[in-house]
Amino acid sequence: MLRWVACAALLPAAANAQGAGYWHTSGSTILDSNNKQVRIAGVNWYGFETGTATVSGLTVQDYKSILTSIKAEGYNSIRIPLSSQVIETPGTDLAINYSNGAGPINTDLKGLNSLQVLDKIVDYAGALGLKIILDHHRSDAGASAEGNGLWYTAAYPESAWIADWVALANRYAGNPAVIGFDLHNEPHLAGSAGACWDCGGASDWHLAAERAGNAVLGVNPNLLIFVEGVNNYGSDWTWWGGNLEGVAKSPVVLSVANRLVYSAHDYGPSESSQPWFNSSTTYASLVAQWNKSWAYISEEKIAPVWIGEFGTTNNASDLQSAVPGSQGQWFQSFMQFLGANENLSWSYWALNGEDSYGLLDFNYDPTPVSATKQAMLAAVQMPLTTASTVPAAPTGLTATALSVSQVALKWTPIAASGATYNVYFGTTSGSTATLLASGLTSASYQANNLNCCTLYYFTVKAVFGGNMSAASAQVSARTSTPPAPAAPTGLNAVAASTTLINLGWVASATVGVAYTVYSGTTSSSQTNVVASGITATSAAVSGLTPSTKYYFEVKATNQGGTSAASNVASATTKAPTVPAAPSALTAKPVSATEIDLSWTASASTGVTYNVYGSTTPGGTGSLLGSGNASTTFQATGLKASTTYYFTVRAVSSGLISSASNSASATTPAPTQVACHVAYNASDDWGTGFVAAISITNTGTAALTSWKLAWTYSGNQQVTQSWDGSFTQTGEALTLTNASYNGTIAPNATSTGIGFQATYTGKNVAPTVFYLNGVACK
Repeated sequence: MLRWVACAALLPAAANAQGAGYWHTSGSTILDSNNKQVRIAGVNWYGFETGTATVSGLTVQDYKSILTSIKAEGYNSIRIPLSSQVIETPGTDLAINYSNGAGPINTDLKGLNSLQVLDKIVDYAGALGLKIILDHHRSDAGASAEGNGLWYTAAYPESAWIADWVALANRYAGNPAVIGFDLHNEPHLAGSAGACWDCGGASDWHLAAERAGNAVLGVNPNLLIFVEGVNNYGSDWTWWGGNLEGVAKSPVVLSVANRLVYSAHDYGPSESSQPWFNSSTTYASLVAQWNKSWAYISEEKIAPVWIGEFGTTNNASDLQSAVPGSQGQWFQSFMQFLGANENLSWSYWALNGEDSYGLLDFNYDPTPVSATKQAMLAAVQMPLTTASTVPAAPTGLTATALSVSQVALKWTPIAASGATYNVYFGTTSGSTATLLASGLTSASYQANNLNCCTLYYFTVKAVFGGNMSAASAQVSARTSTPPAPAAPTGLNAVAASTTLINLGWVASATVGVAYTVYSGTTSSSQTNVVASGITATSAAVSGLTPSTKYYFEVKATNQGGTSAASNVASATTKAPTVPAAPSALTAKPVSATEIDLSWTASASTGVTYNVYGSTTPGGTGSLLGSGNASTTFQATGLKASTTYYFTVRAVSSGLISSASNSASATTPAPTQVACHVAYNASDDWGTGFVAAISITNTGTAALTSWKLAWTYSGNQQVTQSWDGSFTQTGEALTLTNASYNGTIAPNATSTGIGFQATYTGKNVAPTVFYLNGVACK
């Protein structure tokens, strides 16, 4: 309290200054103590949460100089990350130097611990009119978010986390330089565990935020409570801390009204790949993602939203790019979105010169590394100053259409030397809130990549001394309409298969066209649209009928209209070919109930095979198997001591070949083996039954696998089995052991085997069983 009073005495009275005192909320806006709207437009200055236990840069620059640079560049606030460790056990061996090449630095920080250094930073920031937001970044000291995705660990339980916030609330009570607490950085799921929203229990982040927020407000009811999102809600995944979809169903409820601000983090593809970054990414698709994840909260006036972290490198391509899905497209679009939504607050990541996204260089010199980035951020700043320093609005704005996609803008520059300009546009009168360009040093601009034939509205604002003027008078211009395209020429059609015809043509002379393909079955009836929106000069038309002649024509379309039709081209789909017959069919008996077949494949590719068998030579025989993709087949469920005759046919495109050569084999006579089979169909309801089977090994050698076969005399059809898998062909059935019951020791019995079947008529039990191809008692 005394520290703040001493610093406040250094400042002139500014009762009407924007940003005065503690801040509160109203709907989606943040208001100062005089009920003037303010926008958090700040930077992240990190280091306290790491092993260095203090903000970075103090080895090369005085902290007052760094804070002055932040103020001079137009930022109004600083988000300072902390750890539970630095709050509970402040470091004393800090990364601070007390001189550099230019002279003494940080001399008033000598002998101070981490929290005492934080006090100094808070005090001087307050003296400059900067606001501070403290952020619980992690529990133990380290880099990035807490690995377990939670706001607590075994060493620092939730009770310690809340106690730490209460301690900070008491420490800075009565000091309006500290306007709020970001309760925890990037809560998220880590694998199958971690933070969640509206899931209940110890991992429910929004309930934990209520507990901590209410504890803080019990000490200082004037503070803003910032609650970040998670990374997953339902099936939607996004950045750590970036998903606030759960607010719609389960908002955070605090004990003091108008103190809640929701916070999201958002980054581009260089941080990590996300499904919404791709070759089809547009500004509109990014806005849809942001609205879904968090911006709807502001739009629907549920509460203010603060993007607590976002950033990019200082490379030109990572700041502004037209490449879909690129880092530059994301950042440029994000700045445009902030420009279009003044209620959205933000804090850039980060000030730190050692960060790849840093605003300053390694020496923490006051000039930002990238003038372009600084200008883009300045376009959406709100310095905490009096209205008297706001520059005059530009005048004399004119707009002239140059082409189907370009408009030239000119205006009269304001008197202030060094002013820059922001250009805004929209497609309806009065809707010029979308930022088109920022940081312009000249009083002219050419808007490119606009939609043709569209009426656009434009305004310009001046930026000077960290303040932004009112908008200029609005002007409009309509991009010109292109001529209708010429008709495509040289259309040709070539049949590729029984169902596919390939088309090609010569492009229309006009660029930016799309093509539509029409078809018909007569030379004058091309009315069926088979492809549209084609930007190439070729198309493949599929799903056609074999042996059919088709006629085609193509038309080109752009915003100027649709062309006449191309020449008509025709082609006849190919006739299907009957596959060749398989050859070299052989048959070999395997057991008293099985015969193996093999043959040479047909010459045609993509064929399957039907297998036929009979006990009499000649004729087609009965179908034993169809759709067989290989050139082997095992006929099962056969009778012992019986000669079988087989043929095979190939099937392709619905056509079937002639029969292969006939092959025959005779199953051997069954031999008795040392086994016993019990078959019991006790549960029978007239149209179906359940049967239980047990197999006893009455021999002296163990069975390592078994295959039990039998033939019904009726029409029984097995529908499911257990402790064994079945195959059935007609009346013949084969039951094979499961992976766990194939071994039957001597004098042992395998039980639990069974199946369910249906039937009509009589349900006569089989009398002969074959175990591994030989008869069994």
